[in-house]
Amino acid sequence: MTKKMTILLASIILAAFLLPASSASAAASLQIYRSVGPGDIADLNTGAATVSISGSVATFSAPLPGKVGVGDVLQYDPGSGLVVAFISGRTSSTVFTVQSASGGAPVSAPAGTAVKVFRAYTSLADAIAGNENAGVDASVRNFDAWTGGNNLVSPDETWNIACYGDAQDTTTGITISGWTTSSTDYLKIYTPYLDSEVGASQRHAGVWDDTKYKLVAYADTDGTLLESPINTGSANVLIDGLQIFVDDLRPSGGTVSAIAAHNATGSVSISDNIIKADPINGWSSYAVVVTNAGAAGVYKVWNNIIYGFLEGGISFSGAGNTMYAYNDTVYGSNLSVGSADVCYGASGGTFVSVNNIAQACGTGFSGTFGSGSGYNLSNLTDAPGSNSATSTTLAFAGTEDYLLGASDTAAINHGEDLSADANNPFSADIRNAQRPVGLWDIGADEYGASPGFVQPTVTTQSASSVTQTTATLNGDIAATGGVGPTVRGFSWGTDSSLSGGDTATTTDAAGQPFGVGTFSTTTLAFACGSTYYARAYATNSVGTAFGSIVSFTTGSCPDTTPPVVADASPSGELVAGTTSTVISVKTEIGATCKYSTAANTEYASMTGTMTENAGVYSATVSGLANNSVDDYYIRCSDAAGNPTVADTNVHFSVAAASSGGGGGGGGGGGGGGGGGGGGGVSFVPSPAPAPSANPTPAAQPAATTSVASEPAATEKASGLTEAQIQSILSVLESFSVDQATLADVTAALRGGSAASGGTAQSAPAQVATLYSFARDLHLGMSGADVKQLQQFLNGHGFAVSVSGPGSDGNETAYFGQATKNALAKFQAANGITPSAGYFGSMTRAAVSR
Repeated sequence: MTKKMTILLASIILAAFLLPASSASAAASLQIYRSVGPGDIADLNTGAATVSISGSVATFSAPLPGKVGVGDVLQYDPGSGLVVAFISGRTSSTVFTVQSASGGAPVSAPAGTAVKVFRAYTSLADAIAGNENAGVDASVRNFDAWTGGNNLVSPDETWNIACYGDAQDTTTGITISGWTTSSTDYLKIYTPYLDSEVGASQRHAGVWDDTKYKLVAYADTDGTLLESPINTGSANVLIDGLQIFVDDLRPSGGTVSAIAAHNATGSVSISDNIIKADPINGWSSYAVVVTNAGAAGVYKVWNNIIYGFLEGGISFSGAGNTMYAYNDTVYGSNLSVGSADVCYGASGGTFVSVNNIAQACGTGFSGTFGSGSGYNLSNLTDAPGSNSATSTTLAFAGTEDYLLGASDTAAINHGEDLSADANNPFSADIRNAQRPVGLWDIGADEYGASPGFVQPTVTTQSASSVTQTTATLNGDIAATGGVGPTVRGFSWGTDSSLSGGDTATTTDAAGQPFGVGTFSTTTLAFACGSTYYARAYATNSVGTAFGSIVSFTTGSCPDTTPPVVADASPSGELVAGTTSTVISVKTEIGATCKYSTAANTEYASMTGTMTENAGVYSATVSGLANNSVDDYYIRCSDAAGNPTVADTNVHFSVAAASSGGGGGGGGGGGGGGGGGGGGGVSFVPSPAPAPSANPTPAAQPAATTSVASEPAATEKASGLTEAQIQSILSVLESFSVDQATLADVTAALRGGSAASGGTAQSAPAQVATLYSFARDLHLGMSGADVKQLQQFLNGHGFAVSVSGPGSDGNETAYFGQATKNALAKFQAANGITPSAGYFGSMTRAAVSR
């Protein structure tokens, strides 16, 4: 049998035997519900949910607070003016059963109808007197049109007054009189706790709880108290699950009773209550007093915890009365007041005492107890009936906690099973814990039994709004277990079982006790790109319940890596006359590229834009000039906004214009072209003499470098200018063409025959050492003449590099720092100042010597 079924069965048994009449007829009584919220006139629908009402079902657009339940008033206008309905049952936090004030079908309302929710009464005294909550609109406030007691028999009604723990219900005395009742049409004053009644239990769990409903009476300082907290002269009244406190402030004598019942001609039932007193001044007080001056009433008092009263716990008198006191726990004031302090007192009538505990009283059991009494326990020698324990002191669970403790073995499993008792059968304890079949515990508590108040039922819902570092965790309290949870929250971590050290807990205790309904939290911080596990939980006084574990994965970590930029183009030397060119780069991912002519310019500040085609980013730059070195600096940013932070340098040069006659033409005949104004100086190899018939080494002149008498622009026999020849030779050198081939090409371009074919006009050795310098050279320049300069320096003992690029046989066309250093050494050795590594006219003259 499930716990819910057990609770339901207990409720059925309780309803069947609360009154002595047959339970079969009780089902015919119309159940009417009214709520009491001490001092609470406010609208409980704080979330402004709307409602639709069809038949007896009210459906709200959003969950109502957990403390909303049976007896509460719905005030709404379905289109014809304000009306009211009353909650008679609860299905969920959004679905309730409702009735009219008289218990019939309420006025229907379309979806979206605005509604306010109120307590019907703001004190128990007002509920008994019929004074409605002033917060309800005056036009519909007088829903209970009676005074001086209600007649429940004629309409065949049972009135259920549900008391809620909104605040302390302070009273100077409540008198229940003038009510017309029967065994089937009775008045029930109780605290709702089942999920079918309310979302958050309003009942204590066997220990005084200020968050639950409590009725407090102050004995006036002038020594008077008009009435007991509850004084019933009407029969057929049930008082179930309340907390009642008598705060005795009287400076002098007098008697106060928490519950007084007298002259009943039917039945009065008092069950599952905690009744306590504060006997600060030591004057007379009782918890439950039953008297009768001639009427024959039946009184049933069970599962109550009573403590702190000076005069007595349960006092019974009246010749025609019958009392059944079962499984009560009475702890006296523990003051030395002698025999006046009586836990259970019987004076006339029939008092049957079974399974009752008496501790710390002057007298445990006083008087004559009826047949069937037994299984009682007293710390004195006065426990009546068979199988009773005397001279037995119990420890209990704690201070003002009179539930049984583990050491109270004299009470545990030493009671009688009363589940089939002929006079008052029941099967649960004060906590609604099911007592086992067989031997029960003595007293109000069944030690170790699973309470009817069980752990809440919790489900975990899927996480929502998941981002890279945050998520909303969602849970639902499907059932409170009868006791509203005081804590709810989530456990979460990367361990799939949520048992590792990486597990964290998020706790919510604000606004408790919590009722049924969904809850969530977003105050979390996660790592990006990670899988997490989470489950919801809720804790009530019984224990903690968890929902199932769900998983979710946070968004991928943000991209913080800039793109990789490569394949910068162009490089090297462009031909003379180039005025524009296309600069380009490639990236491995999609990007946006920009450029600048200034180094170390941040991407955001660059103004030059580039276009993309198949992963290549390019832009046309213009304004180039001959004999220039050009640099463009490129940076790219990806789609995530990550720019490169270092320049990608596009470095190239434009060749100098060929040096030729400028200005006026020189005169002269035959071969002497006059040097025009502004003509550049050009170094060209000297003509090689024709070989003699019997050449000797001495007959071959050493290679020299001389100043040419004709301008560099003069066409050779091949029809090419010297600049064009040098460009062609530079291209060949970039492909690592060997020196012999270069010599053949050089001879051919200049109009001679191939040097390697045996008929060349110049010997290969001579060609290899001929150098032509048509311009000044300096750091950063490129060209074939730079390579020739490196060859000269390497061949004359001023090595550019001992190995690799620039070394002998591995000369390059780029004038770098190594070339500058070697040239500076040559200049210093030949007395050229400054020895700065600049190849100008003075150095060319030294080379020609």
